[in-house]
Amino acid sequence: MGITVIDRRQDPQEDKFGTDRQRFLERYRDLFRKAVGDLVGEGNIKDLVASGGAVPIPKRMISEPVVHHGQGGKARRVFPGLIKFDVGDRIPKPEGGGGGRGSGEPSADGDGEDEYVWLSPEELLNILFDGRRLPDMTKLKAPQVKVVDRQHAGYTSKGPAHRMDMDITNRKRAGEALVLSKMSEKRVIDNLAEQYNIYASYEASVPKLNLSDKSKSERRNAIIETVQSLQKMFHSFTGKSPDDEIVSLLSEAVQIILKENVGSKIDSEADQKRLQILEARLIDQIKAGRDAGRYRPDHLTYEYDDDVPKPGAKAVMFCMMDVSYSMTQERKNIAKSFFFLMNAFLTTAYENTDVIFISHTTKAEEVDEKTFFYGTETGGTVVSTCLIKMKEIIDERYPPSDWNIYGVQASDGENSQNDNHKVIELMQKIMPLTQSYYYIQVEQPSYGERLLPVFKDLAEEFPGRVYTAELDTPADGLDAFNHFFPTDGSMPTKPSFVP
Repeated sequence: MGITVIDRRQDPQEDKFGTDRQRFLERYRDLFRKAVGDLVGEGNIKDLVASGGAVPIPKRMISEPVVHHGQGGKARRVFPGLIKFDVGDRIPKPEGGGGGRGSGEPSADGDGEDEYVWLSPEELLNILFDGRRLPDMTKLKAPQVKVVDRQHAGYTSKGPAHRMDMDITNRKRAGEALVLSKMSEKRVIDNLAEQYNIYASYEASVPKLNLSDKSKSERRNAIIETVQSLQKMFHSFTGKSPDDEIVSLLSEAVQIILKENVGSKIDSEADQKRLQILEARLIDQIKAGRDAGRYRPDHLTYEYDDDVPKPGAKAVMFCMMDVSYSMTQERKNIAKSFFFLMNAFLTTAYENTDVIFISHTTKAEEVDEKTFFYGTETGGTVVSTCLIKMKEIIDERYPPSDWNIYGVQASDGENSQNDNHKVIELMQKIMPLTQSYYYIQVEQPSYGERLLPVFKDLAEEFPGRVYTAELDTPADGLDAFNHFFPTDGSMPTKPSFVP
């Protein structure tokens, strides 16, 4: 017997992972993160952010499950188009082999080797910055900043199954079932009582059944007495006892006892037609009572979330870098790898976070992003100048009462004589204004005053707010970034990072 498997997925044929792509990315996120870290280490961050990148994955990890015949056994198969061979012929093995792995390079259009997965810029940045946020964003004084938070906003009658609120749904069903079952029971009893009284009008010995203005217990007692009197009168016992439900008792009395013994005496056409209507209506009334406890579409209740506007935390990040003569191009590339990450992180994660770029030699100036990363200015080194410029900008544009202020400084660790004391004085004035400050050293200085010990002393003076890192290669930039910004948005666990 043949088996035909039809793939009805709507995904494009070139999309190898279809709707499970996000699940695939989550499954191998650690592997992707390591591979992305290697790409970052090659200094191609700008190109990656712009166009994405290819991540090598072992082919066995990305193979998709297929439906096929198991090994063993005998099978007869028909291969269309083989006019050269007949049953029993041996098919010769093609010369030259085949089926090699190939040696092509990955490509953005999806035509590269299977063992490469192409990540879009958005996917790559999500992997790099997964769950990260600026720590200690405490100031919420910007109602004009458009920040929304996904919050519970009520309930709706339509939604996905996993969002169904079973407590409310069950309460709706149970409450309505209680009301409907009682209403249905009353309608059935009224229906049977009317039938009973029609039959009783044709038999003088049968007493009338009056249930109006009676309580539930009184109605029950009246029905039991009436049924028992009928059973004695017509010597008909249905097997029902007074412990049975009154609907069942009354139904047996009307449908069996009276209909069999009195039904033939009804000669009024109007009464006959009325009995037919009541009997037909009784079926629907009993069914309505049985269906009262079932779920209906109007019972289903789903939780609904909506974007709720809230005051946004305003943040400004000061990115400062030494571009003096001692900062060789290799050292600048190491620093740039971290700042590329920082810039991409802030611009993608926070719509309303300002980024200030300050480059300095013996003087400091605020520059644009392109000049900061690709400027060619050189000169001596006076680190305090960038701190002075940072303090000036804060005083002019970013009041600490409204802004969360962060500083990131990259240097090769060399500084002019006696400037370190000024750096300490300025940092002691700046730290009360900022949330945290990060110092990155890209090389051990060959001469001049060493800056790293100064910031390590400041880290002890301002615990949990001043951090240091030593980078030897561009790849260390990602590790330092991960250290400075944990995925849970908390503060770094250690004040210094060493690869």
